[in-house]
Amino acid sequence: MGTMYDSTNPDDIPATAEIVAGYVDGAFVWPATGWARFAGATHVTIAVDPATWADVLDVETGNPATPATSVAWVSTMRLHGRTPTIYCNRSSWPTLRAAFTAAGVGEPGWWVAEWTGSEHTIAGTVAVQYANPDTSGGHYDLSTTVPGWPSAPVPTPTPPQPVPGGFMPPTLTPGTMSGAVKNCQRLCNVHAQGLAVDGVYGPATEQAVRNVQHLMSLTVDGICGPATWTVLDTFG
Repeated sequence: MGTMYDSTNPDDIPATAEIVAGYVDGAFVWPATGWARFAGATHVTIAVDPATWADVLDVETGNPATPATSVAWVSTMRLHGRTPTIYCNRSSWPTLRAAFTAAGVGEPGWWVAEWTGSEHTIAGTVAVQYANPDTSGGHYDLSTTVPGWPSAPVPTPTPPQPVPGGFMPPTLTPGTMSGAVKNCQRLCNVHAQGLAVDGVYGPATEQAVRNVQHLMSLTVDGICGPATWTVLDTFG
């Protein structure tokens, strides 16, 4: 079994953690520098919106994700070769399982919160969150995980080839202002980045591109080049 740390603030997690989980959308998005603190660790990405690609969808009261939308999210993740997991409280787990049964969709992995303060497992889960900041010893939660989780292969994008006439999507860098930037912003927003579509490649757009790059296992440099365009065009 492994021990996973998760927090709304990556700086609160011990740098020696071997498995870390953080948000890629919503109010507590981890910056690229936060993930970089754990270069040698297993990274588990969490989304609260079913429009966002991630390893885990957080289905709790107040989040955009619901039992009904979680079924569609799981199906989408599987369609693109990922192994999805749903996070929920122990009390809401039966409702979520019933949603998958009713839809005729196989159940995902389950990361279930049951804050006993003591490390334990629950049959049928891939992870159990057993401690919150009240008992974990810091501003983070602790979970047990099964070996090999998460298993979320992401296809390596193939750079786009020139179309007839020699056109290739332009590489966009901070400071660029163009219609291509607007297209980039629209496609980033499919991944719940919430950008203003103004055609200006400013700090917000750069961070959104970095978030998408991290989510899709690309080089995180904040530049919308061929590989990033391919991901945005393919999955946007």
